[in-house]
Amino acid sequence: CLIGYDDDAVGAGEADGDDLVGRQQLVGDGDPRADERRALLDCLLAAGERLVITCNGRNVKSNKRVPLVTPLAEFVDFAVRHGVTREKFDEASGIEVQHPRHHLSRRNFEEAGVEVTGIWSHDAIASRVLTQVEQQPQGGERNQDEAEPQPHEKPASAATGAGSTSDESDGPLLTELSLLERMVKSPLSVYLKETLGIDTFREDDESTPATLPLMLEKKQARLLTLELHKHLLQDPRCAASWMASKQQSGILPIGRHATRQVAEIQVLAEGLKEGAEAEELDLVSVVSQDLDGVLLGRHRLLGSLQGIHSGGSPRLVYIAPVEVGMERYGRPLHTAALHLLAAWAAGIKVTNATIISRRDNWRVGKMKKPTNRNPQPGPENAWQTRIVRLAPTLMDQGAAASRLDDIATLAHEAARCPRPAFEKVLTGDAEERVANFEKALTMDFYHRTAECALFGVSPNFEQVFMEHPERVAFLDAFQRAFQIGHVKTDGGYYELS
Repeated sequence: CLIGYDDDAVGAGEADGDDLVGRQQLVGDGDPRADERRALLDCLLAAGERLVITCNGRNVKSNKRVPLVTPLAEFVDFAVRHGVTREKFDEASGIEVQHPRHHLSRRNFEEAGVEVTGIWSHDAIASRVLTQVEQQPQGGERNQDEAEPQPHEKPASAATGAGSTSDESDGPLLTELSLLERMVKSPLSVYLKETLGIDTFREDDESTPATLPLMLEKKQARLLTLELHKHLLQDPRCAASWMASKQQSGILPIGRHATRQVAEIQVLAEGLKEGAEAEELDLVSVVSQDLDGVLLGRHRLLGSLQGIHSGGSPRLVYIAPVEVGMERYGRPLHTAALHLLAAWAAGIKVTNATIISRRDNWRVGKMKKPTNRNPQPGPENAWQTRIVRLAPTLMDQGAAASRLDDIATLAHEAARCPRPAFEKVLTGDAEERVANFEKALTMDFYHRTAECALFGVSPNFEQVFMEHPERVAFLDAFQRAFQIGHVKTDGGYYELS
């Protein structure tokens, strides 16, 4: 079986720019094209009963037909010359099977829909999902007996939920903590991944040219900051040698254009370490604890709780090289509140969740504004501290488990049915949902969101939410479960009530 026999994998192409030997072929040098044909022939001769070769048949973006890589095309022509049928030159031959890329395509479940005889797909779950989708009336209307379950209702059968291993009739539903985390960050992504099998992440089709990097992407800079921070915990004086090694390896950009970005990585990593020291946190002693079937009510929680700091007052500790706030990407404050609930439900009595993060609107060289207490200007700290606490009523194992049980119900609902968030629509006031919806469509990264993947580039609020009251009910239930407010007393902190 040969998987991914495409041009990127086996195409000879041109030699690298600095491969002078490859550019000047001499007598006795190997021929990459002949080697590819020889390798394919070896696979054919080694096959005992059947040879299966898979490759891309359509372009992911344009859906245009992609020609076979040259050795495979020559092999198909050879088979046609020796008796394999092919009606026209530009059509598939008798040994080619052109099946749909998406596993929910109707042709996968029809007799002779893909191959001449038989049914192509054997995925019973995908077949049931496709049947349910096709039975839904067009235009978003549905009968009362077909309505989706409301967030506050118990599902008739929990076996369809993601991460489940048993039915509710057999006992509490096993639920992974990671499912709850993904639901908090993006409820719709859970549905796309668990039910439809769609991953919204897409790499660029074009290969990266062999050039020296001039700038780093934001994600790369965040990962490098965390890596340097980890090394600083072991050796506080390793920053200069670490930066030099990364530049020599080509990971860090060089030149005047990247000076600010490289300096920002170092200053921020050192600042995060300084912030932890200011909070008297020993990050080396931070541990994780497994959650081995914590009973919540209708669910049992599984997974691993990270960031437990036992020194001094027990708390959860997180290091974030990004700005952290109520409406920041990924909803870090909501995730911290979720972890606090999980800790108390598991009997881990932590006082709060402390997040050492990048300061809002910080940049290298930014100066503090003079105040009466500090009249002399000085460089602004690169770090800031965010504290998340539970309300006194939730600092109880039973109360925390009950709240977490409701959140788990929302997570399984999000896995069964599409529950769009559209950024602040999920967490903002009900009166501002239309305005937040329109604002979400104008964001630069909207085309990479799960909402764009399912609803397109220009959805309508009425069609997405008002015609589906169960989605509005999900928004209301999510906000009831995550009532996070800012308390200005005691130095300022966020509280889940």
